[in-house]
Amino acid sequence: MPLPAPYAAPVTPTALTSGATVPVPDATIRVEVRWDPAGPTVDLTGLLLGADGRVGGDGDMVFYNHPRHASGAVRLHTGAGRLEVALPSVPAEVATVALAVSVDSGTFDAVTGLHLLVREVGNEPVLRFDPPELAGLSALVLGELYRRGAGWKFRAVGQGWSDGLAGLARTYGIAVEADADGAPSVVPGVAAPAVAVVATPGEERLPADVRDRLSLRKRLVGEVLAKQDAAGVRARVFLVLDASGSLEHAYHDGTVARVVERLAAVGAQLTPDGVLAAWIFASTMTRLPDLTVADLPEWTRRYVRPGRIQDFAADPVPMFRPDGTLDGEALGYGNEEPKVMKDVVRTVAALPPGPPVLVLFLSDGGVSRSQQIESILRKSADRPMFWQFVGVDGANYGVLERLDALTGRRVDNAGFFAVDDIDTLTDADLYARLLSEFPTWIRAARSVGVIR
Repeated sequence: MPLPAPYAAPVTPTALTSGATVPVPDATIRVEVRWDPAGPTVDLTGLLLGADGRVGGDGDMVFYNHPRHASGAVRLHTGAGRLEVALPSVPAEVATVALAVSVDSGTFDAVTGLHLLVREVGNEPVLRFDPPELAGLSALVLGELYRRGAGWKFRAVGQGWSDGLAGLARTYGIAVEADADGAPSVVPGVAAPAVAVVATPGEERLPADVRDRLSLRKRLVGEVLAKQDAAGVRARVFLVLDASGSLEHAYHDGTVARVVERLAAVGAQLTPDGVLAAWIFASTMTRLPDLTVADLPEWTRRYVRPGRIQDFAADPVPMFRPDGTLDGEALGYGNEEPKVMKDVVRTVAALPPGPPVLVLFLSDGGVSRSQQIESILRKSADRPMFWQFVGVDGANYGVLERLDALTGRRVDNAGFFAVDDIDTLTDADLYARLLSEFPTWIRAARSVGVIR
């Protein structure tokens, strides 16, 4: 029988990995940051963000100089490492409350035991997130509370900045400068730093709405890179699409096509010719005709198609129909990442000298070949390529959730994050996550001679 309440054993919080999401009650949620007090002081910040991933005004940043939002929905207990969010009172125009930490001086390298606890006020902590990577960072978004339908969810994030509270604030549309005492203070109405948007050959042929979205998204990609001291970086961008059976609905409802359009903007900004090499896989895989950004709508119509169950009693069908469109039955319905990963590595090995390769790899989970994937990642660590895996609408990501612990690599050459509904992720947030590790890899790969 259960113990009486005074004697009940404490609840062990559920440990989350980066990208994990959990529903939370529509109540007052308390988040607490903990760390070893022997190290530097850690400051907690809350940012109220609109659907565009940016604050509506300078008052939407709740931190030690501004500890209470005007709505009363978000309140910081300064000095206690605790912030309370009354979800029923959050203004309707706020889609996300980002939960960030920063250090006044130095980096998180000197901080040990950093973690975030989440609870409903009056109850024990039920969620815990320990960020996997802190080296060189002085500000970090640990998690976020975001609207999902009529309710709310918590997402573990772990995205960091090397320039502290200033970099964090600028990312979300606030400028920060030092006041007379040297402490950061909010500066309203200051725009984010301008970035150079790369002109994509032939983009004038795109429909006006697609062209407008592409231009805005290229600027966001540039801003993300500029904030990581990687403005002007160039890369050859590869796109890999999971077409296994569990993603069939996401192909039919247009989710995958929308993701492709958003990922194409990364290639458009990083690749001067606006051309992305592309693959699609399920039980088997195929290299697709290159994605030319200027031909994005037609390319999507022809090749962004789900795999289908194969009729083994019938003759094998060709991968492409007479009209050139992809036949999903030839792909099958399974989930064989190693096949396509090996082909990507072979392609990289055959490339002439040039910019490094950024592989944007869409997966819906169900990863069952973890050992093979580990082997490919280890062997490809000596290649000028970085794998960025994106988990979409899935589960059981296997080794992808343990990339930070993968040993035997000359350099950490892979990143991963997962979202349960990528359409709810703003463009700014998506690109921040897609590109959170690539600039760091460039510097590390250059230091060990993987790239020049």
